[in-house]
Amino acid sequence: MANYSHPFIMKKLSFVSLACLVIVSCTPAQEFTGEILPSDVVMQNAATASLSLNSFEFNANANFKTNKIGKEIDGNFIVEGRSDSEGEQMALNINADIAMDLNNVKNNFIVDAEIIVLGPDEVYFLLNSFNSNGGSNDFLPAELINILVGKWWSLGSTISSKQGNITPDPKLLNAQAQVVRIEKEYPITLIDGSYNYHYSVVIDTDKLIDFLEEISQVKEMPFNKEKEQEKLNDIVATGELWIDAKTFITKKIVWNISSKENTGEDDMQANINVTFSNWGNVEPISPPEDAKVFNPASLLESLTGENIIDGFDSDVLNSLTPNNTP
Repeated sequence: MANYSHPFIMKKLSFVSLACLVIVSCTPAQEFTGEILPSDVVMQNAATASLSLNSFEFNANANFKTNKIGKEIDGNFIVEGRSDSEGEQMALNINADIAMDLNNVKNNFIVDAEIIVLGPDEVYFLLNSFNSNGGSNDFLPAELINILVGKWWSLGSTISSKQGNITPDPKLLNAQAQVVRIEKEYPITLIDGSYNYHYSVVIDTDKLIDFLEEISQVKEMPFNKEKEQEKLNDIVATGELWIDAKTFITKKIVWNISSKENTGEDDMQANINVTFSNWGNVEPISPPEDAKVFNPASLLESLTGENIIDGFDSDVLNSLTPNNTP
């Protein structure tokens, strides 16, 4: 069973597990002559359709803002990717523009990166560019950036195998029928030549908790029901959903997530728009050529010019160094 929990991947992909799809041109369809099904039937058909396809491509736009005392973060993300083998494999291109103010130290950085996941111990990362400006401290030292940029790195088993599979999975769309509540039904909508059901939806937090608990049991992941319930009680999640009226494949999802009480001291807001395409027909995902093993100890030695390995406990080094042996 594939499991991934690298912090960089987890942050970006947690939003993808809940929400999907970039806004495209939509116009009311006046010529739809088929039977309009009840919304509960449509949702169940959509869940069934998602289980029959094991791959897709997607484009996502996301904005995330958080405001806590001493910490403000405003990030914009554009993600293009494809998922294959029922979420066991993925390839992502990520562009991020992030502004941070941490205890009055301000930084802004722009990142262009790629990630390939082929298995729990086969994860690759490419930093195409990293630009930072503002503040008294750069987010990453220039020397380290120069070492990392332009090379594929194999993260190996530095990715923990104990947290479950968080790769985008077509089966996760099955959650739609289980955890969302339809608030409003719109007229059939035409998107790129196909008719689509269009709904306004909200997250049913009780159903989501039950769903997450079920998933955690299947994937043998720890799950604190009371803690997760407390987190969900503090947010409001509303969105829109478009489902193909013929194939029942999900075309687009938009989510708006915010703190339930905007006090100005501990607020969060996220807007996520994702579009799906090429269901069941994606280009195979292959490993990059000439990837280098990501070894933090070797990187530190490259930065300092000294052999610092002897200064570390062997258990610490083992935890940092990828183990790529079969």
